[in-house]
Amino acid sequence: RIITRYLANELYLKGMNVLLADANPIERKHTQDVLSGFGIDVEAVETAEALAERVGAREYEAVLVDSRLLTESEATYQVEVSNARLGLLDMDRSDESASLPLRAREWIERPVEPSVLREKLVMIRRKIEQRREVAP
Repeated sequence: RIITRYLANELYLKGMNVLLADANPIERKHTQDVLSGFGIDVEAVETAEALAERVGAREYEAVLVDSRLLTESEATYQVEVSNARLGLLDMDRSDESASLPLRAREWIERPVEPSVLREKLVMIRRKIEQRREVAP
């Protein structure tokens, strides 16, 4: 069996745990289906309150968030506190989201293109693994 770069990345993401936060039900369902198709364990929420609760309750390798949800301070605070240990992928490129105080943000355009999302998640997972190797 030949393993291509595409297949290697697909296998690399299998079992990754991701929180998806998006108020748009159509975009949320589409992105959730794409993530599940990669073998990713995905949990989806639709409000800032749910985002803050889930990020505070469980460790995720990545959070995909429509940053318009982060205009509410509790969600912003919870994501900021957790940002050091996870990858944050912003799904909104508005002027409002650009001013949010989030570090090391990656961005993806919607509707989500599966190959672009896969590459971003592979990059996030590699960064997390590098941090684990460096940590005492």
